[in-house]
Amino acid sequence: IIVDKPSASTTEITQPCDQEIFLTKNNYLNTITDNNITLNDQRFLNVGECFALHQQKFKSMPADHVRMGIFGLLRLAISWQKTCTPERASNSFKKTGQYPYNPSQILSNCTTKLSGVEEAEILISVDQLSKIYEVNGQLISADFDKFKIINNDSNGKLKEECVMSRRRTVRLTNPLIRPQLYLQKENSLIAKDKRVTRENTKRERESSNSAAGNMTLIKKVYKPRAKKLK
Repeated sequence: IIVDKPSASTTEITQPCDQEIFLTKNNYLNTITDNNITLNDQRFLNVGECFALHQQKFKSMPADHVRMGIFGLLRLAISWQKTCTPERASNSFKKTGQYPYNPSQILSNCTTKLSGVEEAEILISVDQLSKIYEVNGQLISADFDKFKIINNDSNGKLKEECVMSRRRTVRLTNPLIRPQLYLQKENSLIAKDKRVTRENTKRERESSNSAAGNMTLIKKVYKPRAKKLK
């Protein structure tokens, strides 16, 4: 099994479902109302039975919420049923340029607009960059510089120096990448332990100070006011 992580914040253009399936589902969902639900439909009966069992066990939902839950799930089911067709699924892959493979379509989806020269340089370099990616599990800024491809690293920090979720596409199952994942996980756990320790120390200090303040109030001697002489 090969697992690739897409570039950060690019699912809108790299995931086929985001290209057409999800958008179409939302459009259908906006047009479907409770009037489109058939009350004696088997799906309605099944969902209603599930909510009835939930109410018997937990008794935590008002009747209005139960009704909204039943009709909401059924509206969603209808929208998915209308959306998920073989033609639409095939078209979603085509729009990303993944299948059939279309590098020009992939580049046209990018938010960073490229000149004709820049696009030509990328297309010429794709095969060689793909081989580097296959061996190393990722492409770093030096690889793009080598092939004279525009560098869009922001804030002066290289993408490969970011946490894994913020990097460019990374092959998570590559033998060179796995140790980095383990190290990042370990560092994350260490940072979490330090944060928890700091928070516990702060709470203990505040509790100690509060207790000391209470003791001061308890030890304070009550001195009644002297009565005024008539």
